Amino acid sequence: MAQTKSLQLTFIMFLLLGLLLTNATLVAMSLFPLSFLLVATMTQPALKLKLRREVTKNNHYIVLDYHISSEHGNISHLYLKEKMPASLKAKAADVELVAPLKQGEPLVYRHEIPLSRGQFDFNQIEVSAADYIGQVYQRENVLQPASIAQVPAAQGMGNIPLNSRKTFGFNGVVAAGKAGTGEAFFGLGQYQDHMPSKAINWRASAKHESLLLANEFEQDSNMNVGLILDARQLGAMGSNASSSVLASGLDLTLTLGLSMAKSLLRSGHRLGLLTLGQQLDYVYPQCGRRQLRKIEQALTKVEPSKAGGLNLWALENKPGLFFPNKANLVMISQLQHGDLHLLQGLKRAGYYLTVIVPDPSGLVAGEHQQQVKDLYHLHRESLLQEFKQLFKQHGITLITWPMEQELSQFYHQALVPALRLQRRRG
Repeated sequence: MAQTKSLQLTFIMFLLLGLLLTNATLVAMSLFPLSFLLVATMTQPALKLKLRREVTKNNHYIVLDYHISSEHGNISHLYLKEKMPASLKAKAADVELVAPLKQGEPLVYRHEIPLSRGQFDFNQIEVSAADYIGQVYQRENVLQPASIAQVPAAQGMGNIPLNSRKTFGFNGVVAAGKAGTGEAFFGLGQYQDHMPSKAINWRASAKHESLLLANEFEQDSNMNVGLILDARQLGAMGSNASSSVLASGLDLTLTLGLSMAKSLLRSGHRLGLLTLGQQLDYVYPQCGRRQLRKIEQALTKVEPSKAGGLNLWALENKPGLFFPNKANLVMISQLQHGDLHLLQGLKRAGYYLTVIVPDPSGLVAGEHQQQVKDLYHLHRESLLQEFKQLFKQHGITLITWPMEQELSQFYHQALVPALRLQRRRG
């Protein structure tokens, strides 16, 4: 599109060149179009447009609906352009529209973008008006902010039987409590030999000559749970892995994480989230539906990164900054070499650890599917063997997850049996 100022400057240069060379032909050829452009610029009416843009979700698309009308005369050429959000830049082209606009005849235009997980912010729209030769006589930027989010898909999942050394009181209205191993005071009972000496209530016992009383605490089932989702080099299967397989692997990991989060929060546990991607993103442990909304928002922002792109020193050496003491940590990760020290540090800090290791090799389709799976397992076998030895020594539960498997099937056949076995072992 030719710009007014560029045309004017071009003909001014020709005019000056003609005057410098005393070339009457060059002066005459540049003087007439220059005069026309100056007069056209001065006589063009002011641009008065009414622009409205609606952003909605429709099935698997983000739909942008533009409604444009002119309130002052006809426009020979209307140019509309809007840049797409940076997170959509690689997936969708910018919106560009060129069309005539008549007064009293609104222009309606729809643009559809494939919908993917993320938070997308739409802001500024550039609108220009030009005459019949393409000369732009007015341009303006219209600010119409709009935001739309797509959270990972979550599936229904039953109760997750985690084990923990430390529990806390129930939240909300619950059934009457009973004596157990919790922390909330329940009452007094006679001291037994198996009880620790710190449970003795000396003040109450002093009122009785031959009776030793001990504090009893209410039996609690709620606990602190930390969920760690790892997006570092997810689905790394060498050059044979396509970008679609990597994206599918990340989406499935976030789906499992969100499904587990919904189940844990529904059971009344206090849940915190830590995501390892291009950056560390942390959601402070809390309970309830509001916490689920915060976790959903955090998961929309997760982007994959290389294994060495994150500094996990704080998580390894000061895990209390992220999760409460003696919490039950569930880590969904393919595991990297440097994670041995990380898991050792978490175990030394007194956390229960459950590690779910996704296996994305089954997501590869095509004639070389079996070869890719064999190469992937061969590459990972030595690394996983080191982790299995560490897990056996420290009592860490490892669960392998074939990512082509349905989540409900994985829940019933692998997750629940492994966690119940962990609880029996204590």
